[in-house]
Amino acid sequence: MGNHANRFVELEKFLNNLVPDTLPGLQILVHQSNKEIFYFSSGHRSVENNLKIERNNVFRIFSMTKALVCTGMMVLIEAKKVNLDDLVEKYIPEFQDLQVFDSYTNEQVITVEPKKKMTIKNLMTHTAGFTYPFSDNTKVNEMYGQVMSNPNNLNMSNQDFINEISKLPLLYSPGDFWNYSISIDILGFIIERISGLSLQDFLYQQILSKLNMNHTGFTVRPEHKDLFTSNYSKNEKGYDLLDSYHDSKYLSEPSYFSGGGGGVSSIDDYMKFCSFLQSEGIVNGEQILSSKSIDLLMSNQLDGDIGAISRPTSESVHKFNGFGQGLGGAVVIDPNNPRIPKAALGEFFWFGAACSMFYVDRSKEISMVFMTQMMNYIFGEEGTKMLDDIKTLVHESI
Repeated sequence: MGNHANRFVELEKFLNNLVPDTLPGLQILVHQSNKEIFYFSSGHRSVENNLKIERNNVFRIFSMTKALVCTGMMVLIEAKKVNLDDLVEKYIPEFQDLQVFDSYTNEQVITVEPKKKMTIKNLMTHTAGFTYPFSDNTKVNEMYGQVMSNPNNLNMSNQDFINEISKLPLLYSPGDFWNYSISIDILGFIIERISGLSLQDFLYQQILSKLNMNHTGFTVRPEHKDLFTSNYSKNEKGYDLLDSYHDSKYLSEPSYFSGGGGGVSSIDDYMKFCSFLQSEGIVNGEQILSSKSIDLLMSNQLDGDIGAISRPTSESVHKFNGFGQGLGGAVVIDPNNPRIPKAALGEFFWFGAACSMFYVDRSKEISMVFMTQMMNYIFGEEGTKMLDDIKTLVHESI
């Protein structure tokens, strides 16, 4: 890395101070012009077994899976197998009669017809009307929670998932609002129906194998079992073990492949994906995806920022001011917004629920991937500030 390492002294100090009190372990990798300029790791991948983090460790990436799945959809769009404006019900007829929540009276849910039908683009921009149980505090979110947290549904197939969601009302009419949701899971099911392949096989054939992302997928390969990390949550004295590396559910194939959050990857693998985005879709001289499709993935597709079109009761009204939504992740559209840490116009990024993060800044040819396994810490103020500070220190180091 040469003299580059000297630039990152403050970042390295900050990261060192996070372990072990804040995080059990972490990794960060920074590239400029698709070449490594900084790598740092500290701590453990398994605290209780005293196993140190190593560079080739495999992490649960949760919602960082979404960018990979949306890229897969762009492959199908370029092949003219599907269009952004296609109705979702063309591929999932089970959704033909979806209604929109209106009110809840006398223990009865009142619904109305949607003002318009949802499209593939609505799915990719989280404007389809779906939600997550945690995205808002409404009756619809409660109903989603009853489905997704039901122990009897732990082994749902993709068809079971579709059947259950088809019974629930939409939170709003497609296109009316931005709301973080299960929409990329639905997108993954559509990819499977169009391609005739499982989502895992499709992504491997069309993207992962071509990028040599051999540690990435929806299950940890048997030969990578001893590279897997454990997942934790914070308590007053340290960490609670949520999912151990040696007997995790990720070691066997899931009942369905969650395009919204079921992926695993390594820091170098995910950087290969970031480099693919930086290179306008070219890998080893082969154009895997056109530069136009890359631009669509990474440029704002909303009329304004996420905060402006979020539901008034949603925390994203304030949390995402200054950010737009591309077809594959969030985009900085107002770098001067006080809510936003130091960032460049057009910077493309997203997070994972265990506090992982990536961003791609094409203006300066900078890519960054951060990996750790601290579940849901990102949803609190401390976790959000930590990731903001890391991004700021990376920018200030370059």
